[in-house]
Amino acid sequence: SPVSFATIVVGRWLGGWLVALGTVVPALVLATLVAGVPDGAAAMAVAGAAGSAAYIGLFVMLGATVRRSAVWALAVVLLGERLLGGYLAGIAQISPMWEAQQVYAGLAGGELADDLLRSGTPNGWGAVIRLATILIVTLALASWRLAHLRPTGGDE
Repeated sequence: SPVSFATIVVGRWLGGWLVALGTVVPALVLATLVAGVPDGAAAMAVAGAAGSAAYIGLFVMLGATVRRSAVWALAVVLLGERLLGGYLAGIAQISPMWEAQQVYAGLAGGELADDLLRSGTPNGWGAVIRLATILIVTLALASWRLAHLRPTGGDE
């Protein structure tokens, strides 16, 4: 194909992210308004956009790296992030879920946001930078993996 593997990876990521920007981010902003926290709507929009970008990069990487990527994605989210990330700060530092929460906590301010702040992880714009780093690394790994993929026989 005349299209580079990096173009394929970024195109898949961009398509997913545009869907998330049109669905997830408005839903999150609406949730803050319904919850009576209108001051946190902008922070929630930034957290939703940055978090979904990193998540989709992670899922694109898993899709390019492992077989049965849906099972691996569920394992990463449920076991890695929810279970282990709640107790281990090292996992929370590379978790799109925890970092997106820290984006909101750092940018929204207020008593509710202060309860969400987690020591040992960046918050606010620092967490946005961390999420961008996660995105770049996952997309680079997906591009590398696709470039080194070897076709297998029809029975595999």
